[in-house]
Amino acid sequence: MNGLIVYLYGMLLFLLPGTLLGLASFQEPWGFLFCGDYKTYQTDHFWNKHGKKMPAHNDFKKKTIEAYSELGLTCRDTLFAKAKYDTIEESLNGNTRGFEDFILGWRNLIQLKGCTLYGFESKLILPAGGTKHSLRYGRWGGQCSFIAANYFTIYERNVIIDFLAGYRCYYGFPSGQIRSHLTLAYDPSPRTQVLATAHLEYGVFNGKTHADHNMICFNPNYRLLKIELQAVFCLSAFSYASVGYYWHAWGVNVGTGGGFFATAAVQF
Repeated sequence: MNGLIVYLYGMLLFLLPGTLLGLASFQEPWGFLFCGDYKTYQTDHFWNKHGKKMPAHNDFKKKTIEAYSELGLTCRDTLFAKAKYDTIEESLNGNTRGFEDFILGWRNLIQLKGCTLYGFESKLILPAGGTKHSLRYGRWGGQCSFIAANYFTIYERNVIIDFLAGYRCYYGFPSGQIRSHLTLAYDPSPRTQVLATAHLEYGVFNGKTHADHNMICFNPNYRLLKIELQAVFCLSAFSYASVGYYWHAWGVNVGTGGGFFATAAVQF
């Protein structure tokens, strides 16, 4: 068991910078992680229900501050929580500020075999308030996901492939979604890391119509493929900083565009 803890801790140090991208990290017992993230998003176009790119006639800008934390219970069980605060500016609908719906979750290591791990993750979505235009759905929800990660080396450099696949459902609104991501992480030097991630949010189109949905980010039935590139810098044995860019590569009933993000993380 001690060997397992040591291995997981080593994996954690490598995976830590990608936490906000969804990489599967497992804390030591009573280990604590905190990440702060700042993200921008901007677009003036959207994909319609046929996947055709259309002008929105609405300049949409969004700035997000995110707080994310993890707490290890055992070497196999980690709790996590996420909160986001948005500032939205729209030429058509005016300005909006407030919290997105909160997330509480539990991550469990099922098996560690060689340099491959398998895990399970569950999330509870807690409404931050009622439905609010362009900001949040304001609905209870949940997500269950399967996690797999493989660690190997290329020319003495660490590489990780991380995969997640799950299903998210809400109480009545919006559509249920197949959620998945695939991440490739590579460290070109001992103190730096680069990551490329593809995120898929694939609505199954069972969501009820909403009278005041936003065609850019609030449609009850949408599909989105998002690509993220990130560079991570190790500041010390317990702290990291990163910068990155993301863009919406494909979608249905959702906005095009993209933006930048920056992250800082500390572990205790």
